[in-house]
Amino acid sequence: MPARPRAVAGTISTALLLFGGRWANYIGVYPIFLSDVLFGLAIVNYLLSRQISTSAARHRPRTSPIYGLMAASLLWTVLRFLFGRDFGVTAFRDLFPYLYISGGILAWHAVQTCSRKALANTTRIIYWAIGLHAAWHVSVILFVPGLPGALPLVSATQALHIFQPRADFDGAITGVACGLLLRSLLLSGSRIVPKAIGLILCWLAIGAGSSRAGLLSALLVSALIAIAYLSMSSNTDHGTRRKQQGLVLVIPVVICLALIILPSTTAGSRLLGGFSSSQEGSLAEGAAGTQAARSAAWGALLEWILQDSQRALVGVGFGPNFMIDSGASQLLISTMNEGADLPRSPHMYWLGTWARLGLIGLMPVALATIGATMCAWRAKHWIITSPLAFVATVVPISLIIPATLGVILESPFGAVPFWWCVGALFGLSQRRAATASSLGAVRQSGSRRTRSAQCPQTPTVNGGGTI
Repeated sequence: MPARPRAVAGTISTALLLFGGRWANYIGVYPIFLSDVLFGLAIVNYLLSRQISTSAARHRPRTSPIYGLMAASLLWTVLRFLFGRDFGVTAFRDLFPYLYISGGILAWHAVQTCSRKALANTTRIIYWAIGLHAAWHVSVILFVPGLPGALPLVSATQALHIFQPRADFDGAITGVACGLLLRSLLLSGSRIVPKAIGLILCWLAIGAGSSRAGLLSALLVSALIAIAYLSMSSNTDHGTRRKQQGLVLVIPVVICLALIILPSTTAGSRLLGGFSSSQEGSLAEGAAGTQAARSAAWGALLEWILQDSQRALVGVGFGPNFMIDSGASQLLISTMNEGADLPRSPHMYWLGTWARLGLIGLMPVALATIGATMCAWRAKHWIITSPLAFVATVVPISLIIPATLGVILESPFGAVPFWWCVGALFGLSQRRAATASSLGAVRQSGSRRTRSAQCPQTPTVNGGGTI
């Protein structure tokens, strides 16, 4: 019988993509990616492991509405594919991003049934993956930008090299690294200088990148950490209270510095250019043009979806190129041709999901994402002290903005970490609730035994022993 798993199921495929992102996923066998192989092996190993045959019998996972939403979304995805008319390679290419929702179900179940050692190992692996990602991303952005071009190709079609950054995704994950460093600085007083240097370098790399979505993601993660830290219980130690007071004083200064520095950075210039047409310069003008093209494409696609009630309800399924059928492709990328390197998405996950799966498929996906956000907000005082819960929270939050403004969750390098972390967050939350319930029952039982020992008139059971 296989040995008990040493980490939560799906950790390796998630860590691979958090480390390398897009370039680390290619194996040269289109349309199969390395994450597909690793994820499939994770499912098989989990089903065959002792973890599900013994531990699961004793520790049955708690049910959750979010689990039901992920299961419903996965079921509808499979049914929509089976009842479609296209079973070719292109249809499978469109299908797989939605099958990665099963990673959330796997993580939800595995987190609740695995050992504490497995959770600790998972945390260590994920943290190393994010740290190494930040290291190579900072290096190729700030110090050796020509390095990817000197390294081997991993995809000739995409002209993709090893260590070649993708601004939106890699900026968002480097933002997660910023969050981990900031969390460590707030919770620990050791090794302050190297952590501060790392934090500054990560922010410089994000600012030097060309993605507004990556910059917004990093800002959102840092804001969440500040809110979570300030919401920690007032019954904390004196050092924590002093840091909370200091953070309140520092935040306005940081905001003022950001407003001054942002316009001089690549990502900041593009961000401001997208919000204001008065910005001058090629970067700002390009950002404004990109935003205008996306808005026009989204409007055309939405109008096309609503023109047919059946299309709005159940979607077009997998295989058809709704970007060309709706005319949105011409507005977004100025072409009505298809190609392996051309996007089949409107650069907005939610609208693309509506087109593919209809309202029946969009609603459970959207509600599960909203549920994850609400869970993170309710548990903000807890997640900052729990290392794995923290990263399971900030990774999905960091990817929501790039998914809304780009093609992230339609690709395995974004979909796998997103859904795995969503499932892990709910699994950890339910595991914590179950532990608290068990401790409460033990305390209540101990209290009853104490009262019984102090009362000589306590009734007996079966002629002996106190209740």
